[in-house]
Amino acid sequence: MIKEESPRNLSQKSESELSAASGFIRPQHGITNETAIVYNNIVKLRRFKQLKNINFDQTEAQFLLSLKQLVHDNINPIIGLCYNNPTNELLVLSKFCSRGTLSEYLHNPEMRMDGKFKTAFLRDIINGLDYLHNAPIGYHGNLTTSNCVIDANFIVKLVSVGMEDLLEDWKDNNLIEDIEDTTSKTDIRPINEHPDEELLFRAPEFLRKAPPIRPKLIRMSKNEQIRIKLMCRMADIYSMGILFFEVLFRQHPYADVQTPVEVIVNKIRTPTRQLLRPTLPKVIEKEHHPAMIQLMQACWSEDPISRPPIKRVKKLFSTVYKVRGGLVDSIIQMMDQHANSLEKQVRERTRLLEEAQLRADRLLAQMIPKDVARDLKLGRPVIPRGFDSSSVLFTDIVSFTTICSKSSPMEIVNFLNDLFTGYDAIISQTDAYKVETIGDAYLVVSGVPNENGTENVKVIATIALQMRQYLSLYKLPHIPDFKMEARWGLHSGPVAAGVVNMASRMESTSEPSKIQTSLEFHAALTSRKDPFITEKRGTITVKGK
Repeated sequence: MIKEESPRNLSQKSESELSAASGFIRPQHGITNETAIVYNNIVKLRRFKQLKNINFDQTEAQFLLSLKQLVHDNINPIIGLCYNNPTNELLVLSKFCSRGTLSEYLHNPEMRMDGKFKTAFLRDIINGLDYLHNAPIGYHGNLTTSNCVIDANFIVKLVSVGMEDLLEDWKDNNLIEDIEDTTSKTDIRPINEHPDEELLFRAPEFLRKAPPIRPKLIRMSKNEQIRIKLMCRMADIYSMGILFFEVLFRQHPYADVQTPVEVIVNKIRTPTRQLLRPTLPKVIEKEHHPAMIQLMQACWSEDPISRPPIKRVKKLFSTVYKVRGGLVDSIIQMMDQHANSLEKQVRERTRLLEEAQLRADRLLAQMIPKDVARDLKLGRPVIPRGFDSSSVLFTDIVSFTTICSKSSPMEIVNFLNDLFTGYDAIISQTDAYKVETIGDAYLVVSGVPNENGTENVKVIATIALQMRQYLSLYKLPHIPDFKMEARWGLHSGPVAAGVVNMASRMESTSEPSKIQTSLEFHAALTSRKDPFITEKRGTITVKGK
């Protein structure tokens, strides 16, 4: 018994060692109808009933050695044979591919396949066939979707390569025979479940042979082998064209022809003016490149010489799709691109978030003091505080009702926006704080929350004078001849509702274009000896005072 070794090491063994061995490899344990555990690896089994002892002659040993030397990512290698055993069974062992055949995958409705999957699968098949056509074995001979398997990494591998020659030779010599398949059937219907259905992939020139079987090279002369290999390569291209159709459209070939398989095969075998080929869908998706459709149709040409060689197929396919690596590589590349796209989106969303946060901070700063806003953002409780000295300014527009009666809603909004924007610019140059605006009323406070001693009276008085100066130059865009006037009321004292209320009373009882202060504010202002000129108005009645 020869243990499983890498193909390179095994190829170094002599023909006498191979022929003298009782088998390339033997299963050790865990054999089922479909798989076995061999040297801790899962392998796929093909079973045949062995009628006589098998002894390899030199031709057979050399042929098996050439099969063992087939090493390619898209070829599923023959691991070995188990024969001359007490069970009278011949077991052909090959690498197990966990995702089943390409036919099962294509016709399972639960399996989603986009253009990347189809492109990767077709590229693997082309690469595998290109390797075979340039290897000593020279061709495949039975290319169908059922003779393509998918491994765990979604790489398609060609199976039934070359071994069919030897098996057919042993059947002809009554050494082995097929046994009834006892494996459990799945709900997925393989394309060649019917023995004749794999003939739908067979080239017409071989279907015309009786019986339509693949040629066996193992007993042929070298000159005959060269001629037959050339014919078989052309037949492989035809089979690949039919396979392309099944992969691209996920349809069984000739599924629209409502006749038995034998009738379809007979029509393909007998050429007429109207050749029978798979029918293309009326609507072809954009992912199916027109050049690929033309290539597929060229592959199933009736004239073998007109079919493109595998090198040309590979070159055209690479030009159209420009893909590198396996499907997993494509998925990884797609994930990298997706990750880069996500990073760009994250950066863009972060920028937008920062801009939105900045706008929110600005808006919040206009609504509440910055210290309070900062505490609220940090989740800190805002503890009420009392301020012994503060100054408050109230102002509103004189004859605002008259202005509203002569203006449209949008003109009023634009007017107030322009006016208060100018007021805001004046306040921004000081430590005062705009408390709120209600209609045409505008409320400003200084000394809160940043205490500034008696400086607040100067700040508020200065703001009032600057506001009056700004208003004297302001012209209503839609009523340019209207004279804009306002009233101002100022008051100083501890921060409480009464302070604000008193400033409001000073404003409401003030005369147009006048700045009216309370006695408390006047006393605080004159005590600083600031250069402000005041004029005593006299006694007035103030509501609630």
